[in-house]
Amino acid sequence: MAGLAALWTIIALGFMVYAIYAAVKGSKLGFLNTRNKAIIIAVVTPFIWFIGTGILAINDHSTLKAPTKNIQTVNNNVTTDNIELPKDSYENDNISYKITEIDMPNSVGLSKETAGDGGILVALIIDAKNIGTEPVKASAINYNVKLVDENGVEYRPDTGKTSLYKFARNDINQKIISDLNPDISTKNAFIFEVSKTKFNRKSWYATIDGNPVKFPKQK
Repeated sequence: MAGLAALWTIIALGFMVYAIYAAVKGSKLGFLNTRNKAIIIAVVTPFIWFIGTGILAINDHSTLKAPTKNIQTVNNNVTTDNIELPKDSYENDNISYKITEIDMPNSVGLSKETAGDGGILVALIIDAKNIGTEPVKASAINYNVKLVDENGVEYRPDTGKTSLYKFARNDINQKIISDLNPDISTKNAFIFEVSKTKFNRKSWYATIDGNPVKFPKQK
């Protein structure tokens, strides 16, 4: 499109010069057989050029391809296109959030609830630490956790299975009412039910309150 725009500019400019020359000289050049016609053409040509250039610019913009998302190695720190790389932690309002563990239990709860056919359970264990100098209210701890696949599709936690899972673990000490004091961490967990064949720890990641966060390294 850039080459076509340049060609259009050259043609329009040449035509305008041709018309101006005919108008000044009063010559009968081709179809510009009168001086008035040459003057009109010389005046109108810039407007025609402007409109044509605008049309070419619109077409050029409409044919641009949207940037593709490449997050195949997002947890290995390879640069991705048009996507913010996940960080080790997310900090907001003096609270630092970090995924400390990924668990993939076969079932949860005393009733041994499992994932549906073709699915698996993925548990994210997240620490929230007060990195400030004053206590933080429990209501200020905002996880809003989601799993994100390599296509940018977001998955929300399974509320029922999450409750069963947290009840069975004795290290979940989520703050509900009391404040989170400086330098103190609280642990929470979230269960996701996703496709067994699609889940890929290397290309998937999590978001906390909309901010991408890395999975911990496999031991």
